[in-house]
Amino acid sequence: MLVRMSSWDEVYRTVCSLVSHKYGGLQYFRGHSSSEWPLVPGLGRAGPSAVAKIGFQHLLELEESLYSRFVNRAGPLLPRSNDGWSNLFAMQHHGLPTRLLDWSRTFAVALHFALIKPTDEVAVWILDPYALNFEVRGSRAVADVSFLGTYDDLYSTKNPPPVTPDVLAVTAAEHTSRLAGQRACFTLHNDLSRPLELLHPGCLRKITIGRAAYTGARQFLHLAGVSEFSLFPDLDGLARELRQTFCFD
Repeated sequence: MLVRMSSWDEVYRTVCSLVSHKYGGLQYFRGHSSSEWPLVPGLGRAGPSAVAKIGFQHLLELEESLYSRFVNRAGPLLPRSNDGWSNLFAMQHHGLPTRLLDWSRTFAVALHFALIKPTDEVAVWILDPYALNFEVRGSRAVADVSFLGTYDDLYSTKNPPPVTPDVLAVTAAEHTSRLAGQRACFTLHNDLSRPLELLHPGCLRKITIGRAAYTGARQFLHLAGVSEFSLFPDLDGLARELRQTFCFD
């Protein structure tokens, strides 16, 4: 379902009408600064030609190499208690391509990301994670990703490929301030060749927002207390927020 909106009042009313309260009311939201961008995780955006260019046979080799170098070189920057999934979430939140796609349990967070350097039309996607998981595995449960097994067992090239859903809605323990601040949740993609909106279109709603609604949207975010510092509660986030406040960006 695609809904185009030109005013902020329209956007707000539409989102309220689309959000379901079934099964506890969990919804996933994701914001795009361009309405043209597909729902593909960073690892999938690399593409076969890019993978071949840097000397890997396929994405699984690239993923394993990125993961290994990140963990080995991060050293004491990663908690010693981290498991493979925690390391993967750290990679994702520090900008490395993974098979995870970031979502938030909060609409305002997705809207904030949509309005960072926006084009003439931005988008907020709404995913029903219960419907997605029921479609791919026959269960509406949305659980911590660790229930699948270990990350190494699933995605090491030394192991045979597991039989897993093409994409799955998962949660993660909020062990870091970024995960907590962004109310983070994820889709885990095993099919890296096709965007989520083609794989499971019936589980998604897309709201496109025109430039005329941006002022009202930003006022809403200010009232909701959503900012760079609330989502990235570190000195980098504070500096970005102050740059925006004092019109340096």
